[in-house]
Amino acid sequence: MRLSAVYDFKNRIDETCICIGRFILLIVASALVFGCGTDKSMGSQIFTNGDIYINSSEKVHNLLVKDGTVEEYNVDLEDHKDAEIIDIEGGVAYPGFNDSHAHLMETGLFLSAGINLAGVEGVDGIAAAVEKKAASVEEGGLILGVGFSLRDYNAWSLADLAKIDAAAGNRLVYLGDKLGHNVVINSKAITYTGLTPETPVPLGGKMIIQDGKLTGMLRESAMILPSSKLFKLFKKRRYKGRHGENA
Repeated sequence: MRLSAVYDFKNRIDETCICIGRFILLIVASALVFGCGTDKSMGSQIFTNGDIYINSSEKVHNLLVKDGTVEEYNVDLEDHKDAEIIDIEGGVAYPGFNDSHAHLMETGLFLSAGINLAGVEGVDGIAAAVEKKAASVEEGGLILGVGFSLRDYNAWSLADLAKIDAAAGNRLVYLGDKLGHNVVINSKAITYTGLTPETPVPLGGKMIIQDGKLTGMLRESAMILPSSKLFKLFKKRRYKGRHGENA
């Protein structure tokens, strides 16, 4: 069997083991949260004083939950005097049972501050969007973006990195893909965060390396490696506007 075939087979086995591990952790976590070895009732709670959504557009005044199950909405508080009133203080409540795994917080942050890369499916499109954004970002600043997709993330190369570097100029780049499982950074960001091919990668993560050099593609849990340092740059600036620039 060729060495490359063995390597590909090992990668598939590793990814399968990781998926199985995550599934087991999910089962254990669910047991801890919902089991807890007790027969006591959770009682009733009424959530109120906020934007409470029951679907993508309809809001209600309050939400009645009994023993962890949503029972009613827009109830009369006088009819449920024994319920615990939970004031969400103007916050927002979404029906988690309809959650589409949308990475709402990360996507909202990136779209409000950076580039909307939705529909961009290759390095040339990514580079063009970065170059456009760079015109409005000071040198040494951070360019954020989210939404691109690639046919093969493992094929990201040093040549692709060079295109992003040229487009960004003297700026740092941190771009998330539409899946929320892959990130591209440029050479300046690699240097700034101190990443090297020898940097330990968290379980389940992968840094794409070519000829012993980082290409800037960080997969799965490897995405967190540059985050803490790069996002400190983000915190130093205030970004305005509800939507990011389209690619």
